[in-house]
Amino acid sequence: MHREGDSERRLTRRQFHKIAAAFGFTAAFGGLVGCSSGSQQATATTKPAPAPTTAAVQAKAAEQAPKEAAKAAAAEFKLNFAIEGVPNRWPNGPVAKCTLWNLGSWEFKENVEKRTNGRVQVIMHEGGSLGGQLELGQKTQQGVIQAGNFTTQNEAAYIPVWNVIDFPYVQGPIESVWKLIYSKEFNDVVRKASSDQGCFPVAVFPQLRKIAVRKNLPTEIRKPEQMSGLKIRVTGSRLEQEAFKILPANPTPLAWGEVYTAMKEGAIDGLHVGAASLADANIHEVCGQLIDSDFMYNWDATWLNTRWFHSLPADVQDQVMEGAYDTQVWIHKVWNDLHDKQVGSTKNAAADSIWKKSGANLVFLTDAERKEWEQYMSFERNKAQLQPLVEKFGKKEYELTQSIVASKTAPEPKKWWK
Repeated sequence: MHREGDSERRLTRRQFHKIAAAFGFTAAFGGLVGCSSGSQQATATTKPAPAPTTAAVQAKAAEQAPKEAAKAAAAEFKLNFAIEGVPNRWPNGPVAKCTLWNLGSWEFKENVEKRTNGRVQVIMHEGGSLGGQLELGQKTQQGVIQAGNFTTQNEAAYIPVWNVIDFPYVQGPIESVWKLIYSKEFNDVVRKASSDQGCFPVAVFPQLRKIAVRKNLPTEIRKPEQMSGLKIRVTGSRLEQEAFKILPANPTPLAWGEVYTAMKEGAIDGLHVGAASLADANIHEVCGQLIDSDFMYNWDATWLNTRWFHSLPADVQDQVMEGAYDTQVWIHKVWNDLHDKQVGSTKNAAADSIWKKSGANLVFLTDAERKEWEQYMSFERNKAQLQPLVEKFGKKEYELTQSIVASKTAPEPKKWWK
């Protein structure tokens, strides 16, 4: 759900038709007007996030400049890493200070430089200075930059195999997501298919997507039928669009910069994205309910360009991956505390956490209610709609995802590339 700004409107006709061929016109149009996580970039219709001032960011950069210059002089390899967020979006955050959808980005820099003993310098380009997520995904895939942070949903516009993890409820609970992330089989099939097309994710912050609806809806939403007719802002993700057709809601493409005002004024009834990203963009302020439907995830991830990675000596490649592994383990370690103590989207949310203080009704489905959602959106019930998409985006990859999720493998950190 990242706002892409004006950059995506400059996609060439050829690029537009490439997206349209893969996803259909609606998805292509949806991709042009908005994607899957919030952005710091303010527009006339977006309420600016109360982040530290530009002067504070510049002061920090000035402080780091001599250190970075020394690193540059010693480094053999440069890794230009572009992100949309900033390191101090939540200066008083008890778990993370940064823009939350970029969780792990600065740890990745530190870990890679440490693991390579300074042979690789990671040069951060923050605050969307090199573009929004669709643009960063394309630049990373093409090798214009060596690394970027963006979602699998955004990169699916260019590498369609990533759609296979977005079928409703295919990933299961968060424990199963960790199994996918650490799985060698998933690496050797899905990540490899991605790598073969130009880039691959190396550190993932998985966010459960929630259905956030505007204030003043007359009914608390607990059943899928209650979504009927609601105007839900969707991304360019083909699977997200299909999910809201199944419910059936009214999937509504809308530029990210217009979401805050549209929610506030009732022009749309809701949207579907991770609670941390909603908070990053202040959209929690205009939400009346946050429903833990949890049928899809954001995979906000750090991606590497394949060609650049394979140009490194073998020992440096392994050191970069060790740095990525250190980052992934750290994200995994803080995940529960981040949501309980800072984001506040869980049953254990701290009283002073973001969503707990927002005044929105946190709707937690009962086991029986969740089963009803799962059955309503199940593959079996909606096979006519979903089977063609399995064939389109990767039957082998989809079935492997199912197999790993269903396995009894413990969701423990493992070096997935070895």
